[in-house]
Amino acid sequence: MHWLNSSDPHCSLAIKALNDLWAIYPDFKPLKHPDQKHSIPVHYDGPSSPFTISELLAKTPKELLGEIISFKQTELNGPDRDGLISVITEASKQDSCWGFALAECLIENKKLDSDLWNGLMFAWINVKFSEDEYKRLLIIMGEIELRNKHQFEVALIFESFLNNADDSYILNLLQDVNKIAADMWQSLDSIEDIPSSAENGDLYGLAINSTPGVLARYWIKSLNIYIKTQKAMLGSLNAEYCTVLLDIVNDPTENGVLGRTILAGSVDFLFSVDEKWTRKYIIPLFDLEDKLNFQAVWEGFLTENNITPEMFEYLETHFLKAVARLNSDLLIISDQFITQYVRIIVYFVENPINEWIPMLLNCSGNEIKISLATEIKCFLRNVKKEQQKSWWERWLKKYWENRINGVPVELVLGEIENMLEWLPLLEVSVFSEAVEIAIKMPSVQLDIGSLIYDLKETKLTEECPESMAKLLIYIGGTNSLSCICCGWEEIINRLLKLTLSSDIKEQLRELAAKIGCICNEDILLV
Repeated sequence: MHWLNSSDPHCSLAIKALNDLWAIYPDFKPLKHPDQKHSIPVHYDGPSSPFTISELLAKTPKELLGEIISFKQTELNGPDRDGLISVITEASKQDSCWGFALAECLIENKKLDSDLWNGLMFAWINVKFSEDEYKRLLIIMGEIELRNKHQFEVALIFESFLNNADDSYILNLLQDVNKIAADMWQSLDSIEDIPSSAENGDLYGLAINSTPGVLARYWIKSLNIYIKTQKAMLGSLNAEYCTVLLDIVNDPTENGVLGRTILAGSVDFLFSVDEKWTRKYIIPLFDLEDKLNFQAVWEGFLTENNITPEMFEYLETHFLKAVARLNSDLLIISDQFITQYVRIIVYFVENPINEWIPMLLNCSGNEIKISLATEIKCFLRNVKKEQQKSWWERWLKKYWENRINGVPVELVLGEIENMLEWLPLLEVSVFSEAVEIAIKMPSVQLDIGSLIYDLKETKLTEECPESMAKLLIYIGGTNSLSCICCGWEEIINRLLKLTLSSDIKEQLRELAAKIGCICNEDILLV
């Protein structure tokens, strides 16, 4: 009725009917959405606090404690506890003494489970304090029951201390923080997500976001600060750090697994601090029989490091041993392993085709063989011209020839595709030689991806025309023409303008006809 009246305000029939309705129902109001029988207004601007920051700071925590502990949300869109916690965080950042006083009130009233600690600790993780403020904070963190209920947050606060404290006073407090951190390791809660993280190849991700992982990282950073600020002599760990790090190394629980993940990622630093200790206690971790521990150590190392000549010296035999487990215990992180393995092959081993490459290929499945070819492609893309030629002469040419002959194993389809993709990345000095090897590979139907386009974008057509022509003819013979619009026609026409044997040119014309390309010389004849 209201809609009719709105459509024609002068309609007497609609006016009379509407007036009669109001006479019977004087409280009647037009609906905002007359076509809907039911509607629920939705409006949410995020957490809302019952107090502003200034209102909190205007009172002492003792005055506020009862009210902020007991506060509960009463309206759907009204103030809530998330908003309260957020405002407590900001108030604690603005006035550290107020935040410390609130913490002390909570401890005094035995409110160690309160969610108010979340707001306080988040503030303390993100604030840089003075020496006196850190001292007051350490007294609060000295409460064992509090630490046990908020282990992860306390570990983050200690790491924040290392990151933010001034050099002028950090050593004055370091021993006290170290003592609490050492005590925490002995009472850590167990971790429940390890099996699923191991299956997903994310043990390192779990470690860096767990209490044992953060504590292990704390000890590495603490040791680094101690050495720098004390100007301690490298060569041996002092008793304090030796004891704590051995606790992590020898911990048989899941906490030890995650702690060792972090230590393995810092093996190069530990080696620089105390080579003898690291060789004795850390390096053997790379050969552990237990699958979970073995994966954790390698995942930590591979995530944090690009192998250097120094690392290669003390991990060489361990890499070779690990290859035997690449297709099983390390399969989920095989890509990371292959990346570093290829780095070793191209930079640190004089003749990898004697041991390193056969060891890998004989112990792996097809996916790992393909990964090897892919990683070699990545290194070719980023290497300097001089290094590329050196690799070619030292091992890459012989490796490619061996693989064509089935040494040490037969080529698989994905390898052939990736090896062809090496060619656009090669320097002119080795391109022709490489093509002569490539066209001896089995002629199987390939997924050539962007290969033709990548070749088109180089100057190799003009620099090595005969080799480029032979390569196109070989690829055309595999019936791998999925990318006929991505450069075939341009390369063929560029080649036909150059000096080539009549036989090669005839084969190029036949290829052009086969894939439906138009030769410019045919247009001229017309």
